[in-house]
Order: sequence, then C-alpha cells, then structure tokens
Amino acid sequence: RPSAWTALEDKLVADAVWDAVGGERAESRIVPVEEAGRAAGRLDRGAGTVWAGDARDGFNGGGDFVRWVASDEDVATALAFFAARCDRVRVMPFLEGVPCSIHGMVLPDGTAVFRPVELAILRGERRAFVYGGLGTTWDPPDEDRTRMRDLARRTGEHLRATAGYRGGFGIDGVLTE
Repeated sequence: RPSAWTALEDKLVADAVWDAVGGERAESRIVPVEEAGRAAGRLDRGAGTVWAGDARDGFNGGGDFVRWVASDEDVATALAFFAARCDRVRVMPFLEGVPCSIHGMVLPDGTAVFRPVELAILRGERRAFVYGGLGTTWDPPDEDRTRMRDLARRTGEHLRATAGYRGGFGIDGVLTE
C-alpha cells in the first residue's frame, strides 16, 4: 500500500481535499491539542463542538478519535484523551442532522459512486460517538443525493489524480440544512 494512500487516512487532511474538489463543509479549525478549547469557544453554535484527532500514531477509525465536546468537563476530558494520542485536532461545530455516508470505488478509468446510506451513530455517555450500523432504506432528498454523489465522484477523481489511488473510499458526514 503506497504511503500516499496511507496519508489519506488522517482525518485532518479532509479539509484540503474538500478545498480541492469544492466540497461543502462546516467551518472548522485545525489546531494543536492544547488550543482546542479556545477554538471550540469560537465555533460552538450552541450544541457544542466535535473534535477529531490526527493520525500521529497511525490509523484511527470508526469514530475512535472523535469526541462531542459540550461542557467544560468535556473539554478537560477531551484534552486529556487527545494530548496522549495526537498532536493536532480538527474542531468544528456539532451538527444536528442525519449522519450519513457515501461510498465510491476509484477504478483505472473512472470512479463508481453508490447511493448514500444512513449511519446509526449512537451518542455514548462519554459523548463518544459509537457506530451502530447503517441503514439502506433511508434516501435523502433528490437534490441532496445528487450533490452527495457528485462530491464522491469529484473526490474519487481527485484521489486518483493526486495520489494514484485505486480502491474503495467513503465520505462520512451529516446531512443538515
């Protein structure tokens, strides 16, 4: 597996990918762990913020390095967790909506894009997100589905052009207003 592909696993490279492909996203800040509390204060829209840690020590996935931070106690807990495992975190507002994912497959001659699926994300007591499965009966409104599939296609083409990527990928997000 080429190192350029492994580097794509770091959640903190997503903003650069979204910039390159014109992807919509909520405002976020990538900051050293010790500055995350201040960034959260600026980005909180009233429901807290979500922090995602870098891949300093290798791959992390399944929401293991993602925390919902909504109180001073949460800030202290998140700072202790991330300080032991990461150098930087991405901080963004907590978004209420439908957690979902769109998948694609980068092939030598194009990108196949599949229909979006709903993610069953459980909100644990420690404000950790727990993946509970996915639902394939959910279908977003036509306009949103089209935009999501277009984003996945542009992302796959970008990964192929910039990293020579081949294989499956997924884009997780929240369908909001």
